[in-house]
Amino acid sequence: MTGVVDLCVRSPQNDYKANNTRVAAQSVVFGEFLMHRALLLLAALLLTATSRAEFLFERAGGAAVYDWHQDITWLQDANYAATSGYDLDGRLRYADTLIYIDYLNASQFLGVTSWRMPVMNYVTNNGEGTFGYCGTDKGHNVDPASGELAFLYYEHLKLQSKFDCNGQPQTPHGVTYSGPFININNIETQAYSYSTDYSPDPARAWAFHFEYGGQHADGKLSASPVWPVFSGDLLYQPGDALPADISMDVLPWNAANEIDPASEASLPVTMMGTAVFDAGQIDLGTVRFGAGKAMTTGNYLISDYNGDTYPDLAVFFPQQDTGIACGDNEVSVYGESYTGETFTATDSITTVECDTNGCHP
Repeated sequence: MTGVVDLCVRSPQNDYKANNTRVAAQSVVFGEFLMHRALLLLAALLLTATSRAEFLFERAGGAAVYDWHQDITWLQDANYAATSGYDLDGRLRYADTLIYIDYLNASQFLGVTSWRMPVMNYVTNNGEGTFGYCGTDKGHNVDPASGELAFLYYEHLKLQSKFDCNGQPQTPHGVTYSGPFININNIETQAYSYSTDYSPDPARAWAFHFEYGGQHADGKLSASPVWPVFSGDLLYQPGDALPADISMDVLPWNAANEIDPASEASLPVTMMGTAVFDAGQIDLGTVRFGAGKAMTTGNYLISDYNGDTYPDLAVFFPQQDTGIACGDNEVSVYGESYTGETFTATDSITTVECDTNGCHP
């Protein structure tokens, strides 16, 4: 597990208008808490960069992959219909794809009953898409927001289209990198189907070609590879082992855990290790906090903060992602360790400054 400290230390309450003196004191305490480690981690901070597949996280022992940006879960095997023996080559007509999806849901594959086909989204609002070589919803180098497959191809795997934005051929293109996935179809004449109908012709549906990075409409009678997804995260499902209950401390220096829901600062949280749970082995990519299922900023510190000789983990969450609202009196976190142990923890909180900030429950 790697991480860096945010050297621009801010108290999560630094925008209080009526409590500036108390907030300043808290900031000093928190600064002392971090400063002795900050210099050691400066080099790591400067080298931090976005990488391919950075926000794709394996689930169910690698059988599925959670896409954090789109909040959907993909099958890790992009041709599971063939690998599992359901179909000889995994290429199905549109109607047969729907039957296959029903089969996965009826069999509760991976404990899920909401598998579906990926969705295409119009970004030009003309009902049939606009062809182009850059930033449209049909053609090459399409807007990643125009489809879940397009987002995966261009944003997560960072693959290239066969043509650049000027319509000129470029290499390499297609599936030159697959990240955590296997068996991605890289044949030019075969495209993964979306569930979205092509508005001018219901006999066609939108599709995405991984071999050349193109998005267009195909006939529903064409046999296409299938890549099931479902909305949400597969971190926990019915039937999973119950997670271990551990302790956490929100705002470690503030006994009342006073939180201003309007604050845009990072919120520090410490998760406590025990004799049977090594908090230092928590996989940050699995940690979700609050009703908003906020993901950590990636910054962390490991130390024995409560003096029980066991390592504890301090992490930070973008407060506006946590879903904390005025009137909330507790907040929870969950996740798992690198060794597969699941955990959950809850702490009480007090929301403040709701009237002066115009906050709403």
